[in-house]
Amino acid sequence: MTTEELVKKSMDIHGGTQVEFAQACEISQGLVSQFLSGAKQPGWRTCQRIERVTAGRVTRYQLRPDIFGDEK
Repeated sequence: MTTEELVKKSMDIHGGTQVEFAQACEISQGLVSQFLSGAKQPGWRTCQRIERVTAGRVTRYQLRPDIFGDEK
């Protein structure tokens, strides 16, 4: 799954709008939009927040294996 698909899946798990998802992750809606378009990738802190918001259904390892390595 691509990062874009994983962010979309995270939003689906969380429910609500881009704005609500962004608020839950403590980031801007514009940043969420950039993740969805592939213009940017989430940083390490945002990956951890997404993992928390999705209760571990999307992990930081899935989002950024280049930073976190293989899932343990």
